[in-house]
Amino acid sequence: ITILTGNFRGTDFNNVETTRIIEERTNTKINVIAVSWGDAYSNKQNVMLASQDLPDIMIVTGTADEIKFCDAGIILPLNKYWDKYTNIKKCRSEKIWEIMTYKDGNVYFVPTTAKIDHDNPLMVDSGPLYRKDWLDKFGLDIPTTLDEYYEVADAVSNRDPDGNNKKDTFAIIGCLGLMEAFGEVFSAFGVQPDNWMEKDGEIVFGSAQPETKEALKFLKKMYDNGMIDPEFITDDQQRRDEKIKLGIMGAGSYYLENVLDPDNAIYKKFKENNPNGEYVAGPRLTQEGYTPAGGRGLPMRGWMKTGILAGSKNIDAALRVLDLICSDEYTMIYNYGIEGKHYVKNPDGTVRVIAKPEEMEAFGINLTHIPVVRTTLALSANENLRNAMLNLSKSSVINMTDKYLVPELEYTRELDDYTREQFSKMIIGNVPIDGGFENYIEELNKRGYKELYEALNKAHKEMQQR
Repeated sequence: ITILTGNFRGTDFNNVETTRIIEERTNTKINVIAVSWGDAYSNKQNVMLASQDLPDIMIVTGTADEIKFCDAGIILPLNKYWDKYTNIKKCRSEKIWEIMTYKDGNVYFVPTTAKIDHDNPLMVDSGPLYRKDWLDKFGLDIPTTLDEYYEVADAVSNRDPDGNNKKDTFAIIGCLGLMEAFGEVFSAFGVQPDNWMEKDGEIVFGSAQPETKEALKFLKKMYDNGMIDPEFITDDQQRRDEKIKLGIMGAGSYYLENVLDPDNAIYKKFKENNPNGEYVAGPRLTQEGYTPAGGRGLPMRGWMKTGILAGSKNIDAALRVLDLICSDEYTMIYNYGIEGKHYVKNPDGTVRVIAKPEEMEAFGINLTHIPVVRTTLALSANENLRNAMLNLSKSSVINMTDKYLVPELEYTRELDDYTREQFSKMIIGNVPIDGGFENYIEELNKRGYKELYEALNKAHKEMQQR
C-alpha cells in the first residue's frame, strides 16, 4: 500500500512503530511517501496522478482539490463499503458525514477531526482567557457582559497589574486573526468576522453585517485607550507566543491548552516568568440588544482529508488499512502509544502519559503520518482545561462554508485577507469606520463576495429541499 501524505518534521514514517503496527494488523506492506506541505506536495500529487503512478491512499488539502478530485471520479466512494468496514462509518458522526456528502450523494473522504473525549467533539481550541491573579488584585470577577469586560480590560491594561510602573500590559494581543484576537467582542455584537454564518434563513458573511461596524467602533475605543497591543498588526504566531510567556495578556483570546495545561511548554515558561500568575477561561460575553454569535468552531471537514484512489489495484487492502486507522483502538495508539508502556489510564477515564517525548516520537505517536484519526489529546488534559473546552465548544458554531462545497470558495482567502487588512486599519484609526466600512462592503463585491454569497445560498436551499 502506497500512502501519499505531507510531512511536518522530516520524519521517516516508514521506520516508526505505528507503521509496523498497521502492517501487522492488516497484513500489508506500507510505503509512505511524505512530501513537505504546500507547493511541493501539490506538485508531487499532480505528477503521480498524471503519470498514473497512483498511490492507494492520499491526503487532500484545500477545497479546490477536493472538488477537482471528486468531479474527476478518481476517488473511491467510501459509503459503498461502510457495511463491511464498519470502523470507517463509526469514526465520524452522522452530522459530519452529512457535511462530507458530495453533490452526487457519495462520501469520498474522511476528515481529520478532534474530540475532547470519545463522545464530545472538540469545537474550539481557543477562547476568552483572563489573568486570574490580576482580577483578584483589582477585586474584579470574570466578566460575563461586554460592559464588565471593558472594565476588566481597562484594569489589566492601564492600572499597572504587574506593578512595574510601566505601560507594558494589554487586554488583547494578537497576530491578525480577527476571530482569534477579537472574537469575543464581535460575538457579543452577534457576528463572527472571517466567518459565514446563518442569519434569518440565509448564509451571510459575518464581516459584512451592520453589527460588525458597531463592534469595530468598540474595538477602536479599546485601542485608543491602550487596551489592545498596537503590535497586533505585525506580530506573527511565534511573537504572540513569546508575549504569552511573558504574561502581558490580561483579557484576550488564545489557545486554551497553552495556558491551562501544566504540562504545556508555554505554560511552564509563563509560570517561570510569573510564579503567581494564573489564567482562567471565561464564558462568551453578552450584550443587551444582541444575540451572541458564539465562537467559531473548528472546521468539521478538516483541513486534511483522507481518501482511497478508485484506480488502486489494492482497494480491499487499502480499505483494511483505513478501517484500522479509524478504529478506537488505533486512535489510542496514534495519540498515546501502548497502554502501560507510553501511558496509563486514570480511574476517571483520563490518560496520564508516562513516556518521555523522545520515546513517543521514536514510536511514531501523534506524528500525523496518516492524518485521518481523530485527535484525543484532551483525554490527558486536566479538569480545568477539559471543562473550558467542553463549555466553550457548546457555545460554538461551524463556519457555513465548511458545510457547502462550492467552487466559488476560491474567493474566501482574498475576502478574508482584505477583511483583516481593512478592519485592522479601522481599529487603529488609519481608515475611518463611518464611510470606510461602507467602502469595504462595496469592494467585497468586486472580489467575489456576491458570487460566493449566491453559490452558498443556492447550496443551502438545495440541502433544505433534500
